[in-house]
Amino acid sequence: MQKNVDARNVIAPMYAGPLFTATTALAAFAIDLITKNILFAKPALMTGFSFFFNLAQFTDFKNFGISFNIPLPLPLTVFITLAVVISLLLWLKKERPGVGIMTLGAGLLIGGALANLFDRVTLGYVRDWLLLWNRSAINLADLSVLTGILFLWRFYKPKDNASAS
Repeated sequence: MQKNVDARNVIAPMYAGPLFTATTALAAFAIDLITKNILFAKPALMTGFSFFFNLAQFTDFKNFGISFNIPLPLPLTVFITLAVVISLLLWLKKERPGVGIMTLGAGLLIGGALANLFDRVTLGYVRDWLLLWNRSAINLADLSVLTGILFLWRFYKPKDNASAS
């Protein structure tokens, strides 16, 4: 009889988890940078286009801070980002969740964090292009990080380390 399927390991065996996380991170990183390069190369795309009943619109925003444009020195931002990514990788190595929602979430979080870090290091700011409610400018990397955090938070189930006797 088949055991209950754990949502953390629904696609492939456990050895595929790191590859899936890396592939997801690379895809999130690449898609974010490609969209930024396309949109910021054509300023005409960035003006006058709104959607979702004017709740969202394209914008050309240079975010010199971290979340919500809070100012933080670049070396500290780099350190915090890399510490979070390395901690997440070490946690994944310990947990070994296989391929599923957990590794998808980790890959999205890592890819989004590294994409924004790439912008900060190469440009000195993050390119945000989607203005929500005329208040917060974001990009796909931000959405990737948020989705990754939500997946990890919602689907994390600690492994049972107790031995069954």
